[in-house]
Amino acid sequence: MAGSTRDDWNDDEIVPLGDLRPSREYFGPIPASQVKPASRQRPAGAAPRSRENITKDREHSTALVPTKPKARQGAKKSRPQFRDDESFLRNLADGHNPAPLVPQPTSGWRATLLRATGGRVNVGISQSEKQEIELRQHTRQPIVDGTVAVFSRKGGVGKTTISAYLGLTLATERGGRIVALDGDAEAGSLGWLLAPKAPSTLAALASANPMPSDYAELRRYTTSRPEGLEVIVGDPAEMGPISTIGLEAVAQQLSRHYDVSIFDTGAGVTRATGRVLVNSARVLLLVMGPGVDSVRAAERTLAWLDERPGEAANANAKVIAVINGIRSDAKPSHIDRIANHFSGRADAVVRIPWDVHLAAGNTSVSLDRLNKSTRRAYLELASVTTSVLARQPKTRREPVASGGRHE
Repeated sequence: MAGSTRDDWNDDEIVPLGDLRPSREYFGPIPASQVKPASRQRPAGAAPRSRENITKDREHSTALVPTKPKARQGAKKSRPQFRDDESFLRNLADGHNPAPLVPQPTSGWRATLLRATGGRVNVGISQSEKQEIELRQHTRQPIVDGTVAVFSRKGGVGKTTISAYLGLTLATERGGRIVALDGDAEAGSLGWLLAPKAPSTLAALASANPMPSDYAELRRYTTSRPEGLEVIVGDPAEMGPISTIGLEAVAQQLSRHYDVSIFDTGAGVTRATGRVLVNSARVLLLVMGPGVDSVRAAERTLAWLDERPGEAANANAKVIAVINGIRSDAKPSHIDRIANHFSGRADAVVRIPWDVHLAAGNTSVSLDRLNKSTRRAYLELASVTTSVLARQPKTRREPVASGGRHE
């Protein structure tokens, strides 16, 4: 066909590549899986198809097949995200669910790195943050009859401040019903700190007849703060003598209807009101300063409790020693000696650092204004107090009979 031209070609000899089939004589019969359906086979005696018809058929069949949209130029291919930590691979091999995500840090350079990388680099939380999470978990333990008396035989050690910020910390971290009572008969300052415009007082509650017996009635004598803490204040002036029977009834009703009740007992525990509140509590916070005279007063207080088993305090009451107002320049060895001295006589020892906001004598209390170390110390105090309450037998006192004293 050297001298032939395109016009000499026979259309019958042009066979599309898709229709080529091996010779039956050479390869044997065609398998049934490779035979075209009858609808696609050309009937016998049909006229041969021209190039124009073949091209139209191919274009029509191609248009019927859905095609995938083309990827944009420069678009990155998504890759599966794999976790390479050993715990995830070990749990996956054992058939367990994937390990939980790494907790995100909230402060320090770890949190800064997390924000700077848009959350892609998470090195986890520090040991300090892990301990803080554990403290919050301990603070939220379920307890019953959580009565706490904050007391000392020496004034000026920050006992009222301890009562106020312990109550705020418990209300913020724990929630529920938390109440703080000003039991200082000599112009207590707890009301000035927490509820300066309270409509009622402890004296009015102790003299109520009949004594409120449910939570709704008790709420008429309390003032609620934004954090959720309720406050029962003393009189602006000296409260004067309060019926010990009425005060015992108040303490018992609070223990029944509140998760935690904090009693600020005033400067001395030898007075009648102080003895009643200390005897009604299941946990005693013995507050002292780091000075020698304050430590000796705390020692005498413990001796006074030991000399009157079951009389000066509840026989099952637990003592937590609180070293308050520790300055940054205090010798650690000196503070350690105090803590070691009381660790054998108390169930726990908690240290509260000196804080500029507290030392300034501000009447506006706020956890946000405390230094980070001070707020952490109050969280530890709340955690320890709740843990000691949770370990004690959950017993309730019987109501006090009218006209008698409860021993």
